[in-house]
Amino acid sequence: MQESRGNTSQYLPQRRLLAKAISAAVAGSGMMAVHAAQDGAQKSVLEEVVVTARKRTENLQDIPQAVVAFTTDDILRYGFKSVEDYARFIPSMNYVSTSPGQTKLVFRGVADSATPYIAEPTSAMYLDEQPLTTYSQTPEVRPVDIQRIEALSGPQGTLYGASSQSGTLRLITNKPDPTAFAANMNAGLGGVDHGELTYDVDGMVNIPLIDNKLAVRLVGFHAHDGGYIDNVLGLSWDKDAAGNPIRGPGTNADVVKNDVNSVEWWGARASIKWLVNDDWSATGMYNYQRSYAGGWNDFDPTVGDLKTVKFQKEWREDQWHQLGLTIEGNLGWANLVSATSYFNREINYQQDGTVYHAYLKFVSYYDHTLYPQYDVYNFGPQPSGRIWLHQLDRRWTQEVRLSHEGPKWNWTVGFFYQGAEEKWDYRSYHRNFAGSQAFDAWKLLYGPLPDTSVAWNSGESSTHDDIALFGEVSYNLTDKLTLTFGGRYYNVDVSRYYFVRQPMPHVSYILDVNAKEDGFLPKGEVQYHFTDDKMIYALYSEGFRTGGINRSRGNPILPRQYDSDLLKNYEAGVKTQWLDNRLQINASGYHMDWENIQLELTDPSYFLGEPYQTMVANIGSAVIDGIDWDISAVPTSGLELGFSATYLFSDEIAEQVFVTAPGLPASDALVIPKGSRLPLSPEFSAAAYAQYTFPVAQWNGDGYVRFQYSYTGNSVNMLNQSPEPFPRLTQASYDIGDLKIGFERPTWAIEAYINNLWDERPQIYLSNFGERYWGGDRVTTARPRNFGVKFRREF
Repeated sequence: MQESRGNTSQYLPQRRLLAKAISAAVAGSGMMAVHAAQDGAQKSVLEEVVVTARKRTENLQDIPQAVVAFTTDDILRYGFKSVEDYARFIPSMNYVSTSPGQTKLVFRGVADSATPYIAEPTSAMYLDEQPLTTYSQTPEVRPVDIQRIEALSGPQGTLYGASSQSGTLRLITNKPDPTAFAANMNAGLGGVDHGELTYDVDGMVNIPLIDNKLAVRLVGFHAHDGGYIDNVLGLSWDKDAAGNPIRGPGTNADVVKNDVNSVEWWGARASIKWLVNDDWSATGMYNYQRSYAGGWNDFDPTVGDLKTVKFQKEWREDQWHQLGLTIEGNLGWANLVSATSYFNREINYQQDGTVYHAYLKFVSYYDHTLYPQYDVYNFGPQPSGRIWLHQLDRRWTQEVRLSHEGPKWNWTVGFFYQGAEEKWDYRSYHRNFAGSQAFDAWKLLYGPLPDTSVAWNSGESSTHDDIALFGEVSYNLTDKLTLTFGGRYYNVDVSRYYFVRQPMPHVSYILDVNAKEDGFLPKGEVQYHFTDDKMIYALYSEGFRTGGINRSRGNPILPRQYDSDLLKNYEAGVKTQWLDNRLQINASGYHMDWENIQLELTDPSYFLGEPYQTMVANIGSAVIDGIDWDISAVPTSGLELGFSATYLFSDEIAEQVFVTAPGLPASDALVIPKGSRLPLSPEFSAAAYAQYTFPVAQWNGDGYVRFQYSYTGNSVNMLNQSPEPFPRLTQASYDIGDLKIGFERPTWAIEAYINNLWDERPQIYLSNFGERYWGGDRVTTARPRNFGVKFRREF
């Protein structure tokens, strides 16, 4: 039933009050639900979805920007367990994940590298009020008892700051409810084709301690994701006397094992909420999560399907703690939110470094005349080694904001502070380093050295202090037209202490520097409501990544310090509902200019006898043009349909990048041609679902059948850089379908599922490292066909 929009002074406050009421009453409502229409007849309609993307409670359809939201019910319906799952259904967002917790998120094609060493990511992840973004190791938050997942496409610099350059992913937890006791448990058991048994269990209990005043919410979970990659018997890599690549005779017999990449998950959350009075509340929360992976999700198709050859045992352990305190209050003239958070994360991993050592030995044969110290990489016959890393990440964040909603003016102003500290220690072990020709070469350079198995040791201790003032103000110019302006002033202070011990414990390089930067990001938008449920908007926004300092050695050609880069977004969109809220059509088109891009490059001084090193430089620009759209419909009672897609018309370097040095021949210059495609993002991505729900009267419940599908087009794994020892590769397109059949009653539900029905092998990431010298390959893939049953019980 449609209503005329009416006068703004009446309509807008009512809409916001309704949004708040829905948020409080049905925080976990799905995007589609069956409810009674106003005329009393039972109809299936699209239910309102309430989000906080602009840091205030709003109906999703009222926000003049592209936002995808999954509620608690959606998370259960889709069967989300990881970023691998929900990234499929956010077409504007792509991901690269080689192992849980080692993930890079990409919105709208804004990416320069899959595994950045130095430059920050172009997109951010938030858990409640705290940003958790860390280079290519964005934490994998298990979506247990999550109220909502929000994907905000496009620059979010005004409200979310650095690293929200191209978009922001937010996970929002369920909070304690002092009004009623509640509890639930979920259990699942399944299997993986070509792999192991999988199981998971989680539970939640919400306990009011003082009615309508004080409550605690406790959550716990444990899961085992069965492995599916087999480490099989294979020959080692080496070179013959003429420098040609050969295989054998060494083998990996001592580490051969099936299903090496299984993952164990443990987690807990405890929160408490105190409703001090009608105007004030305080919520405290503690999160803990730990995961242990027995290997990486990559295989070598030249060896066999889901098979690889590794010579060292691999594992990865990732655990983190988060503490948070949120105070909310009504000051009469404004609402206050103060959010304080502390995050502590520890990562340990070990990877097979045999290919790495063999490749270094291989290039040392060819490059020792160019760079004599490459003799130190001749590790002798059948080189084998491992890579080990220990990393600590600690951060405090404090945000205080005031907001006001009125008949004409709505505004939000705030202060943000983050103090982050990161420490890491990286070591490259060689199996027989002290007895190798490489070690003898080091002794010629440095004199006597203690025996060691560590050929390279580097580490860093860095701090990152951010301060920002931000605000947005909206003015209802008429009863249909609203103007919004926003801005963010930021000040960043970065310090970096970096060292290299080559070999360990010999100190060969120390860097101790700091850099500062400040700036301002504007935002402007206009939205026009034709009716209550049909709106168009136009938006200009900016996003940035902070600058920093390179870990440069010797006399590099590229600058030691690099500046922030800037993404300018010009966007227009439409949000509409039709047929008495049975059909919803949203679309947005955008043009983005990526200026002063931070690119990670091989410094050209390598060709002049300096060490090989990766550095960041502000070089070049890129242009991205695209369109996002989503359609939801309830054609008849019980039938729900959804479709969403992203198409990039252009996603490319706008001008040639050419980096050279005095005396360097043009053939050795570093070149990225104009028109080079940006990596990691497909030209076209789409997702769809169909669910039919039907009553089962004799069992007093509902049955359902659901099919969901996603398509990801081809992409490239890296920018086209020349000269480049490893080729740029095209990652093939893929599509995945899931089938679910279930039955649910008010207090329990059971479901059987088959995911990845046709057992697809997605090329999430193609490595272009040393395997190709020996005819090998490395493909990071997603979970093969998997199946099982899930049970849910409400108490």
